[in-house]
Amino acid sequence: MSEANPYAEARREWNDRYLELARERRVWQAVGSAGVGLSLILAAGMVWVSLQHKTVPYVVEVDSLGAALAIRPAETGGHPVDERIVRYQLAAFIRGTRQVMADRIAMKKGLEQVYAYARGPARIYLDEYYRANNPFVP
Repeated sequence: MSEANPYAEARREWNDRYLELARERRVWQAVGSAGVGLSLILAAGMVWVSLQHKTVPYVVEVDSLGAALAIRPAETGGHPVDERIVRYQLAAFIRGTRQVMADRIAMKKGLEQVYAYARGPARIYLDEYYRANNPFVP
């Protein structure tokens, strides 16, 4: 029969107990690291998906009661079918370029709306005209 040294037994018990705690800590560190890595991958995927443009405008034709008759994707670069819409937009553009208001803030917002529709030669013409005839000077 071998005599066991109580100090050696205590040391072995101590090592077994804290070795198990160290192993468990390593396992949880690995699980936590995997969770953080997965979260980063998913976050990057969500950012990538959010940067994709997937909006498709649709034209919905309704009857006099408000029920949908026809639904189809809007054609890009199409022209409005109704001539009244074109006339109204042109009249609003001309009215916006010619109006003069006493309120500077309202005048600035009106000119911003006009410039939102002006492209190419029209924008160049407006720039030259408003440089020569400043609407903010009384």
